Amino acid sequence: MSKQLKLWSSLSVATLVGAGVLSGCDANRDSRSFAPESVAQTEQVAPAVSEAEIEHEHEEAAAVTGGEGEGLADDVDPATDDVAFLGQLGQIRGHLLVGIELFRAGHLDHARTHMKHPEDELYSALKPAFTARGIAAFDSELSDLAEGVNQDKDAADVEAAYETLLEQITRAETEVAASPQQKLLVAAALVRTAGDEYALAVDDTGKLINAHEYQDAFGFVKTAEAIADGIDAGDDEALAAAKAEVKSLLEPLYAEAWPSLLPPDTLSFTASQLFGASARIELEARSLN
Repeated sequence: MSKQLKLWSSLSVATLVGAGVLSGCDANRDSRSFAPESVAQTEQVAPAVSEAEIEHEHEEAAAVTGGEGEGLADDVDPATDDVAFLGQLGQIRGHLLVGIELFRAGHLDHARTHMKHPEDELYSALKPAFTARGIAAFDSELSDLAEGVNQDKDAADVEAAYETLLEQITRAETEVAASPQQKLLVAAALVRTAGDEYALAVDDTGKLINAHEYQDAFGFVKTAEAIADGIDAGDDEALAAAKAEVKSLLEPLYAEAWPSLLPPDTLSFTASQLFGASARIELEARSLN
C-alpha cells in the first residue's frame, strides 16, 4: 500500500488548514476532519472556495500522486492529530464493512482480502498513536475476525467477532472529542478516498481492472454515510439540512457505482462523481458555524 496518496493529499483540505478554516470549531464538539490540529485556538476567515475548485483539486491530487488513496501523509501524526487518528479508524471500518458484507454473501475469497489484521499496514501505522494516547488497541480483536474468516469458522462466530471488534473501534473513537462540522469533513474525506480507489478500480473506458479497490470504495462511502447519519443535529436546522444533503448526495450513487458486491466487467460510473460528492459535502461542513 502506497503511503504517498493519502487522505491528506487533497489540495483543498491542505488549503483549508493553512487558511485556518477548521480552527473555529468549539472545543466540546467532535473532531473528525482531516486537519493537522483537532481544535485550533484562533479563528480565521477562509477565502471563498467553490465546489468546482474543490472537486478539481481532488481530482488533480489523485491524478498526480498515484497509488492507493489510503493512509496518512508523512507529515501527519495520528498520535497528536485527533482527526487523523479518527480518520484512520474510519478507513478500517470501511474495510471491515465491505469484508463482512462479502462474507455474508458467501464470497469468502474476496472477504478475506478486506479483513484487517494487526500486521496490516493501515492498522500497524496507527498502533504508535494508541500507545501515545494511552488508548487500548484492538490487535486481538482484529486477529480473531481475520482468523475466523480465513479459517472458515461458523458464521455465528465470525459475526460475534465482528461485533466485538466494532465495539472496540467505537471505544477508541469515543476517547477523542469531535465536532459535527468535523465529522462531516471526515465523511467528505472518506468519499474523496473512495474516489481515489474507484479511479484505480475502473479505467477511463469503464473497464473494471481491480475488484478490491471497487469494493474498498463502497466500504468507504458507506462508512462516510454512517458517520453523517450518526451526528445528532438536535435543534440545529443548518446541521440537519447538511445531514440531509449528505444523504441526498450519497444514496443515489450506489445503484450505478456498485450494482453488486462482485463488480461487472464494465461500469458507466466514474470517480469524478465521487470527487464531486466529496466537494459538496466539504462545502456543507464548512458552511456550518
